[in-house]
Amino acid sequence: VVITGAARGVGAALAAALAGRGARLALLDHDGAALRATAAALPATTLALPVDVTDAEALHDAAEAVRGRLVPPSAVVANAGGAGSFMK
Repeated sequence: VVITGAARGVGAALAAALAGRGARLALLDHDGAALRATAAALPATTLALPVDVTDAEALHDAAEAVRGRLVPPSAVVANAGGAGSFMK
């Protein structure tokens, strides 16, 4: 399962719940230090990828890293990101 915005809040809570059920996780967040701390606290094997999901190139690179480790992800939880010009 891929979760964006996974370093804290809803994303971290979801990661903890899924990890407790044995899910293999790829966690993405722009705050690398907080993300690593969240991942280290989980009982399941977790791939922690510091990435700004509003940066298309960085997100592409993260997707490639996930493909190399979790093929195919069973779900993607889009819990973070910017609305960009949509909100203007």
